[in-house]
Amino acid sequence: MTNIRIVFISLMAALFFSACGGELDKVESKKVGDNTVVIHELGDPDYLNPVTSGSAGATYVQTNIFQSLIEIDFKSLEFIKLILYSLE
Repeated sequence: MTNIRIVFISLMAALFFSACGGELDKVESKKVGDNTVVIHELGDPDYLNPVTSGSAGATYVQTNIFQSLIEIDFKSLEFIKLILYSLE
């Protein structure tokens, strides 16, 4: 029984250490020079409609793909018009 255990542990150690080496240094990106940022999200957004979505992931995606009509200046607490022509 102990011989089988020693052989099994030796085999697993050999497999573990042989899997750690190799060709990771040789892998090159196919998009060299492409100015692309890849952001990982845990899941797909539930909806892309800003009115009907409710999750934080969907809100994060919406702020990156839709432009806001106004912003707030937090120092003076006034509205800054981005797309909107008048606030009336």
